[in-house]
Amino acid sequence: MVNISDKLKEIKVFPTFPSIVQNVIEALEDPKSSARDLAKRMDASITSEVLKIANSAYYGTRSFRKIDSIEHAIAVIGFQSLLSIVLQMPFLKMVAKGGMEFNEKEYLRHTILTATISKTLSKHLKLGDPSTLCISGIMHDVGKIVIYSLFRKEWKDILKLKAEQGLPSYVAERNVLGINHGTLGGNILDQWNIPESIVTSVMYHHEPELAKNHFESVKCVYLANSLAKALEELITDEKDRPIKDKMREKIFESVDVETAKSIVCTDVEDELFITLLEAKSLIRSLYR
Repeated sequence: MVNISDKLKEIKVFPTFPSIVQNVIEALEDPKSSARDLAKRMDASITSEVLKIANSAYYGTRSFRKIDSIEHAIAVIGFQSLLSIVLQMPFLKMVAKGGMEFNEKEYLRHTILTATISKTLSKHLKLGDPSTLCISGIMHDVGKIVIYSLFRKEWKDILKLKAEQGLPSYVAERNVLGINHGTLGGNILDQWNIPESIVTSVMYHHEPELAKNHFESVKCVYLANSLAKALEELITDEKDRPIKDKMREKIFESVDVETAKSIVCTDVEDELFITLLEAKSLIRSLYR
């Protein structure tokens, strides 16, 4: 068994990271807030990273002019992607050092979709606080980046175990490492003094029955993660065919019957449909 505690010491976090999370929460809670308002709350180190990413080929900018203002960078990246990048900055920097084996676009696609679904479910099913749950959705899989970046041999063993035995990621991770990405990510965020409801939601997003508090928040991220996985294929389809008629089927396939009924029998279904349309446009921009 590898010494996980020693390896985690290799993670370098921005000193201002906990305050940045709080700034994001405040920005999300203010209905008048915009991406530019969020930019004003970012320190110099975060701003420079956002500019670097906006100028990269990752965002497919075809302009020959260099993006040298945070306002222009926000216009290129978009608000939801900006949130994801700002909140996952310490982890995304780890991926950059790890090589090309980690599918960063796929990872961001899933986290952005989980975040938007978490916020929608929270609002309409009265599960926890929408702002913190949006952040929980963005950060729920950060443990995967940690495993990929710091435990490369074990990462390959986990993939092999998943392929050979058909195990879910979190089960294969526990078999190989003795800990899964949810628990790992939650523990790291806890060490960085991130709000407890976010820590708990990240930690138990695969096993909500193990949570001892913040039950509604944990359940919300668990449901959002399940729905995001089921609905991703609808928004990555290259054809612009109707997706609403297929969405209900996916909902019933991914969550328990009672929850599915509570979603499709209220205005949550319409909100999820709007979320998917917005996410489809956003996520396609990642593939330009």
